[in-house]
Amino acid sequence: MIKGRAEISLSFPSEKEAENFFACIKPEEKSIRDSTSETEIMLEKNRIRVKIAADSGSRLRAIAASYNRFLRIYEDINKVEV
Repeated sequence: MIKGRAEISLSFPSEKEAENFFACIKPEEKSIRDSTSETEIMLEKNRIRVKIAADSGSRLRAIAASYNRFLRIYEDINKVEV
């Protein structure tokens, strides 16, 4: 039974950057989904919305933290100049 819901909204400077990050995290939508949670990731121009539903606050927090880590890694990678 779903007890908690959260939505994360991310804005990017361009649609291309949003598309790149979306391509990185979209496969995680299926891997995170199980009997205790649901995740939906949507791309809307230069924004990404991540909807999370879980059966406990701790599960909800863990999933949100996972997406936050993905974002931090993505930001770190894009700061590197070659």
